[in-house]
Amino acid sequence: MRRKPCPINGVDSILDHYGIAGTMRATYCDFAKEIQKIQNDILEGKQPQSSIDDIINKYLTYSANPQILNEILKIFPLIWQSGN
Repeated sequence: MRRKPCPINGVDSILDHYGIAGTMRATYCDFAKEIQKIQNDILEGKQPQSSIDDIINKYLTYSANPQILNEILKIFPLIWQSGN
């Protein structure tokens, strides 16, 4: 069975690098989608519904690796620059 690629550019290569497969792969992709939503809201001048920290903490409760979450955040320059 072939895996469905994550629609966010760059996420699959990060997950491949860390050897992530199965349901955790989908979890990290969902994380990237939530971060992309926040970035899009900011670019459109809207107030995001959630904070980056809230989303990170949510995925940490799903046993996500903080290092991988950080690598995914780097895909989003607007978010990455504001957090570092």
